[in-house]
Amino acid sequence: MSKFTSCFASAIESMLDYRVALGFSRTSLEANLIHFDHYCVEKHPNITILSKEMVFAWMNERQEKVSGTIHADANSIRQLAKYLLAIGQEAYVLPEKFYPFNQLFLHTFLQIRKCRHYSMKSTICHINTNPPNQQ
Repeated sequence: MSKFTSCFASAIESMLDYRVALGFSRTSLEANLIHFDHYCVEKHPNITILSKEMVFAWMNERQEKVSGTIHADANSIRQLAKYLLAIGQEAYVLPEKFYPFNQLFLHTFLQIRKCRHYSMKSTICHINTNPPNQQ
């Protein structure tokens, strides 16, 4: 019986099997991906695309709950995203030099994404830098 139940369950299982066939340990990514799978079931039960917003939200939640695992979590979700792309699915891949962020960063990022005039060079809209629970 599979440990995974989200919309990503079959892809996670296939990726782990593929990595084992290449000589990697299944357990190195499995524990973190179990947490991701549970997060998806709870927060995004019908979403089948690994988006940047979903990845950042999960990483932020994990950072708040469990300190010291951010780099392992980042690697696990990065490996899943790379696998999804390799099999032809859409996925956001965390950068290799991912740096942990906090709720303020996530909140600000999501506000910028909602702005109609957002560009990478400048932000033309007012950004409220207070996270929702501090307003």
